[in-house]
Amino acid sequence: MGKKAKNKQQAPALSKADEMKIKQMITAGSAVDDSDSELSDLEDSEFDDEAEEIEFGSDQEAEDGDNEEEAVEEEEADDVDEENAEAEESDANASDEEETEDEPGKSKNDIGTSKQHKDALNRLKDTDPGFYKFLLENDKDLLNFDASDSDSEAGDDGDKFHKPPETLQEDSDESDNEREEEYTGNQIKITKAMIEEWGENLKSEGSLEVVAEVVKAFQCAIVQLHGKDEEDTSNLKYHFVGAGHFNTLMQACLSYMFPALKKILKMPGNLSIAQPMKSKRWKKARQHIKLYLATLLQYLELVSSEEVQTVMLKHFHQMSLFVVCFPKMCKTALKLLVKFWSQGLSQPIRILAFLCLARFACNKQNQMLEMVLKVMYATYVRNTRFLSPSVLANVSFMRISLVELFYVDEAAAYQLAFLYIRQLAIHLRTAVRVHKKETLQTVCNWQYVSSLQLWCALLARTTKSSPLRMLLYPVVELAIGIVQLFSSPQYYPMRFHCARMLTFISRGSSTFIPVLPLLFDVLDSYDFNRKHKHLSMKPLSFACILRVNKHQQLEKAFKDTIIEQIYSIALEYLASQSYSIAFPDLVIPLTSQVMNFIKNCKVAEHVKKMKSLLDKIQENSKFIEEARKTRNVNLTKETDLDAFDAFVRSKVSPMDTFYQNWRSANEERKVIRQKHEFTEEMVPKIKKHAKKAISEGPAELFPSDDEDSDTNILKGVSSDEEAAEVEEKPKKRKKKAANKQPAKKAKTREFEDEEEDTADIVEDLDLDDF
Repeated sequence: MGKKAKNKQQAPALSKADEMKIKQMITAGSAVDDSDSELSDLEDSEFDDEAEEIEFGSDQEAEDGDNEEEAVEEEEADDVDEENAEAEESDANASDEEETEDEPGKSKNDIGTSKQHKDALNRLKDTDPGFYKFLLENDKDLLNFDASDSDSEAGDDGDKFHKPPETLQEDSDESDNEREEEYTGNQIKITKAMIEEWGENLKSEGSLEVVAEVVKAFQCAIVQLHGKDEEDTSNLKYHFVGAGHFNTLMQACLSYMFPALKKILKMPGNLSIAQPMKSKRWKKARQHIKLYLATLLQYLELVSSEEVQTVMLKHFHQMSLFVVCFPKMCKTALKLLVKFWSQGLSQPIRILAFLCLARFACNKQNQMLEMVLKVMYATYVRNTRFLSPSVLANVSFMRISLVELFYVDEAAAYQLAFLYIRQLAIHLRTAVRVHKKETLQTVCNWQYVSSLQLWCALLARTTKSSPLRMLLYPVVELAIGIVQLFSSPQYYPMRFHCARMLTFISRGSSTFIPVLPLLFDVLDSYDFNRKHKHLSMKPLSFACILRVNKHQQLEKAFKDTIIEQIYSIALEYLASQSYSIAFPDLVIPLTSQVMNFIKNCKVAEHVKKMKSLLDKIQENSKFIEEARKTRNVNLTKETDLDAFDAFVRSKVSPMDTFYQNWRSANEERKVIRQKHEFTEEMVPKIKKHAKKAISEGPAELFPSDDEDSDTNILKGVSSDEEAAEVEEKPKKRKKKAANKQPAKKAKTREFEDEEEDTADIVEDLDLDDF
């Protein structure tokens, strides 16, 4: 009690509000704290009370956390604080009511409140130094508050309107956001002179310290450009104001960063043999190069402009020499580049992404080639789920570029191709054995056919000494197996796709493959004399379809397209075999089939095409027979066969001449095809490197397609039988008409049958050359 009395004597005079608080504390039965600063705490502001409570709570918990009695005292103190807060709120409400009752002319209370406000601002220097420093830097007028100012403002009753100052400040050219961003604490503001100085240093000396600063500035620019939170930009070293400085820094990085790194690491001029990791200064530059590449990948992923993507991919192609030094970063870069390769906005972007992937595979084959090929193949299959005329160009480019990359290492390509071709064979074997709708869908889809087209394009470039030559037989058997599995007229488009693939392999690899039976069996199995039920002005193209519906089979365009496909594929195949010594023997079955078709067919257009083909076949047979008479050839010796082939190729065969003229006559179609399709000349060539072995492990890549397969295959009913049933319907309707039954029912039935087959879409474009 003695200490309490001393404290009361030393304390200043209390206000009425403070006396009321003390009385409430006594009536509540709470104990008064023994500290000397009890009454001074009551005079402090609410901000000071809260700060002291937080500090007290933390100290008390640190010292007496296990003491139950002190914990009870803390709870009682909290209750006292809550009561104090309620009392202060009631006092504040009472003071507000008193101020509203006062007259506006009196200024005594205003002077008192202004002095209290000034004292509170002075106490901030001790209670919250950080906030006081902020006010000192940004708002000095608030700290230099004077009570006379309030007196003069209170006494001027006549100043009812705002008076602008005599001199107005002019607004700067910068926006409000840029002016606010200038006040960013300890960040360094980027200037044009600073960037130009860095650029000159990178161009002339190539200092590692300057490279580090440029990398930090580049990282700050990307974070500031795409940062979502204020915390992302608050801890940065540099700060950019305006887009002009960012563009200047980007230009300096794109122009001088790679030459500067070459100087620092002392790399040779021939980059194909350069190994940055073996440089003596690699340890010092490694961290800066890694940060720069990570920031570059981040910017590539965020940017959406076609022009910016093209420029950044060119720069990334240079820096890809350093990317292969970081295995984890390679995986991130590989995913991003494969995305640009398969889904790029334009042709240059896709080609640049492919060049970066090719450099990955060539510079570090032992670790990167297998992974690059697997990811690219999976992406190719994934993007061929559905095909349309607008997608054919991209699919063609992916197929040609992937084949080019497979030939970097033929031994590695053989192992991967063997595994994936084996997957295709397993799917086909399951479909043949089980013969259900689900198993047939795993084969009759564009993913399966596109994958087979890829391997045909790969094997078409093989030589006799290539290890890939051994995969010719399984691929040919796959194509023939597909034709045998889907033999009905409904799947003629798939038959012609397989025939084109085999023709492509035979012509490219100079291997005999029996393609003609797959084509001319159609002339014997399909009735071209049957009258068509529908006439459509839309041309029917097999370029983007694998099956036709019943409605399309009854159209005249379906028959015309079949004859056109047989004629074009057979002409291309016979032109490739026109120099063979066995050509006259090869076309003997074909000649009999064509002559039989000409004799029985009643369609003049179809007969005319087949006659022209037959004439050229007979003319080329006479050409080869005359060459046989002039030279003695031993069929058991390869040297004699090669000599005969060279002798015949010194002249031009009639079939080859006719084929070239036929192609030149279709120049308009060729121009249309080039607009929608990539050619081999557009894809850069890659030099081969050392061979290596690759491990196994491909995954399943052919989920069931959404396209419905024909249910007649499951039931064992052919399309010819269905067509026969369709022909029987008009006869029955004629009998009903003779019995004086209304003819409208027959028309409605035809209309209902047509509506059932409207699921498949007929393309308006004529894309036979695809």
